[in-house]
Amino acid sequence: MSAEQTDAVGTGQDEQQAPMLKFVGGNPTPEEVAAVTAVVLSATAETETAAGGSAGRRAQNRRARLGLRLRPGRGAWRRTLPFR
Repeated sequence: MSAEQTDAVGTGQDEQQAPMLKFVGGNPTPEEVAAVTAVVLSATAETETAAGGSAGRRAQNRRARLGLRLRPGRGAWRRTLPFR
């Protein structure tokens, strides 16, 4: 076995991997490729953040789901605190 074959077998990685982005038209400069990559990574990070934020939104809506809406009146400010 050659050194290249040993490395490929040892790490379990293929020598050729499919590209994450493929430009099918034009001739983009390295700066344009970097800009597109930054936009795609930013959108991916936003999506992951939004998915993680859904748990917080569920917690905020807990009172509404339980029918614990704000009601005006004496001591109403005490009922606005979350359960402890």
